[in-house]
Amino acid sequence: MGLELITGHRGEQHITSDDAGALNAGVVGESCVLSYGKKFNEIHTYDDITIEDGDIILQGRHIRLRYGETETFTVAKPRNPRAHRIDLLCIRYSMNEEGIESAELVYKKGPEIETDGVYINPEISIGDIRKLDQVSEFPLYRLKVNIAGIYQVEKLFQIYKTTQELEKEIDESIQTLKDYADNEVGEIRMDLTECVKFMDFASNSRIGSALALNYAFASAFSSNSTFGSQFASNSSFTNTFGRNSAFGNVFASNYAFANALGSNSTFGYAFASNSSFVSAFAFNSTFGIGFANNSHFCTALANNSSFVQKLASALASVMA
Repeated sequence: MGLELITGHRGEQHITSDDAGALNAGVVGESCVLSYGKKFNEIHTYDDITIEDGDIILQGRHIRLRYGETETFTVAKPRNPRAHRIDLLCIRYSMNEEGIESAELVYKKGPEIETDGVYINPEISIGDIRKLDQVSEFPLYRLKVNIAGIYQVEKLFQIYKTTQELEKEIDESIQTLKDYADNEVGEIRMDLTECVKFMDFASNSRIGSALALNYAFASAFSSNSTFGSQFASNSSFTNTFGRNSAFGNVFASNYAFANALGSNSTFGYAFASNSSFVSAFAFNSTFGIGFANNSHFCTALANNSSFVQKLASALASVMA
């Protein structure tokens, strides 16, 4: 048929459920429960389960149990008192031969099993609505049932967060980072694994180069003994850092940083004590040459007696 204008006046009725579904799926995702109303919350007893109102995008189709409404299903107990069963509570999309579409909540019973620890889900139809499959089912809850009735209910769906909810989470994350930054750098705990993956960060040349070129950060970082010492003491991170030529070369070319680093005994001593870093540093020609060509850094290091003594000892063990 070729390219079509959907949201525009064409002089005829032309927008279909497939058009609206494609837009929904593209914005929200293939299938997810929306963060509105009770979000299909369940309330169950031993004998029945009630589903409260909610909205879902099912392969683009917007399906809802209207606000304030509920549906209740009575659960049949196994006929064999020693058996147990897995049941599923699903949303079913259907399309008949005339192309009329509908949706409903359905309760599907699984087979009765006597063997402990063995569970078999009832079969469901996962059709492709875009390909005009007539049935597609989306499980909301998995229920474990025995002779006493329902004894466990498991939610099977994810809730799509609204833009407001996402903005709130982002703002809270930013505020957390600001709270860290408002403290002195040395008081920032080196729990960076909670924020970034150490290895991804250390091995990313672009990040490393940009960080090394940031004089304000480099100056504060290098002059802060506590932070520098914890940073240098992390063998896994500094080993990767030492092998990152682009990072190391730019770092070494930053005279202000290198000079402050070389003059900082606590930081320098911690770096020299880190055998993993020293090993990577010693065998990285690009990194090493950049540092060696920085006369300010070399002078500062040479004047740092505690660093020189420890580095000499570390290099001797590495090169042996």
